[in-house]
This record gives sequence, structure tokens and C-alpha cells, in this order.
Amino acid sequence: MKLDSKYYSFCKEVGLMTENYSRESALQILKQAIAKEKSADPAYISFVNGLTLTSKEVKFRACILYHYNATIEYVKGGVIHDTTLSDIGTIGIPDYLHITDYKGKGEYKVVTDIASLPFYTWNDKNILTLEDMKTVLANTIEKRLPSGTSSFRSKNWEVSAYLVPVLEIDITTGGKRYCCHYNLQNGYYHWEFPTDPALFKRADETKRKVTLLRVLSLIVPVLGFLLIGLKGTENVLAFLIPPAL
Repeated sequence: MKLDSKYYSFCKEVGLMTENYSRESALQILKQAIAKEKSADPAYISFVNGLTLTSKEVKFRACILYHYNATIEYVKGGVIHDTTLSDIGTIGIPDYLHITDYKGKGEYKVVTDIASLPFYTWNDKNILTLEDMKTVLANTIEKRLPSGTSSFRSKNWEVSAYLVPVLEIDITTGGKRYCCHYNLQNGYYHWEFPTDPALFKRADETKRKVTLLRVLSLIVPVLGFLLIGLKGTENVLAFLIPPAL
């Protein structure tokens, strides 16, 4: 579905991350990569090679990252403690897009008219309503509090959303779907072909990336949300070590 402002009305801010790779170059890289795939059907290669940025099979999607800050009061051993938790993560986005591996510092621009952006959402699972967010936050915070915590409550919390632009080639033919994706923020790309051996040999879901430009790639522990946060008030996303509990 198209981006809808109603899903972000509770956010402190919404940021659109910088497209560090041009859409035209992304499309050309996908064309070249698929053309080199020995298992690809020549007819499919030819069709993809004829696509342009305005072709109906070429779409632009926004993967949503949610950042939260929460001031929490919790009880452990009968003693009341206060802590602040600050994380960023995503829901419903496949790992192969590497959307938390930022190129540079993760620059973005603040968006006020979300519905005007020419993007589709990644999928419905990536969209959280206010009630969804409250549930996700409660579950995430509970997992991050020290073992032995008997109760907790939020004294204050806020959420921001950050949109990661992705180019998609989506083709359905012969009852089978062929998908290619290119992360315009960091340069990672990926494709997946149908499993019918008469058409294609699956690419083993190999995670591919642009080799001409170096891309930041880090292994981040997962605990509720990925432990990555927003640094200061600058328009950049940077790595943050969670506060000690």
C-alpha cells in the first residue's frame, strides 16, 4: 500500500534516509547481475533488460525502522529503579536488505507530508498502529529489564520512524513470481527466482552487495529490537550502546 500519514501520527519525527545510490544505477546493476546469472532464463533476462524506472514492474518501497526512547521505572528486590532505554529496529523486513547496515552515518531528512512520498510500504507487517507499538514496546522493554524484575511502568516514551528506500523489480509470469531488490541507502541487493528447475536454478538466496563501493556491515545482537540508536539531535542514525541497568 502507499504510505499513509495516519500510521505515523504518533511519531515524534519521520525521516527519509538518503538515497546514496541513484535509482538508474541501481536498475542497471540489477540488470547486469541477472544477465550474468547462468541459471536465468534468457527470456527473463531480455525482459528485465528492457525495463525502465517508469515500468510498472519497477516499484519503490520504504522499509520502516522504528526508534524509541523510554524512561522506565521498575521494581527489583522490592527496590524501585529508574532507567532509560533507547533502541531502533524493524519488523517484517528480510535480513537480505541489511537495512540497519548504514552507509556513512545514516543521514536522513525529516518528512512532514508522508503521504506525498512516492513509495509503497514494504508489507503490512512493517506498519505499526499506535496500539501495535504499545504492545511491541511493552514486550521489548520487559525483555531488556534485569532478571528478577517484578514489575515496571513507563514514565515517558516517544517513537520516531525512519524510511529506508528500496528499488524493487516484481514480475509474475507463468504463475511464478520473480523478485529483485536494491537497497538505495547502502547498496545491498538481492534476487530470488522460482524453484522450478525447468525455469531457474535457485540462487541459494545468496546475499549480494555492490562491490564497487564499500558498504558498512556489522553483526548486531538481537534482543527485542536491534541495539542501534539515534545519536543526539543530528539528522544521522548512529550506533548506540544501551545504558547500563
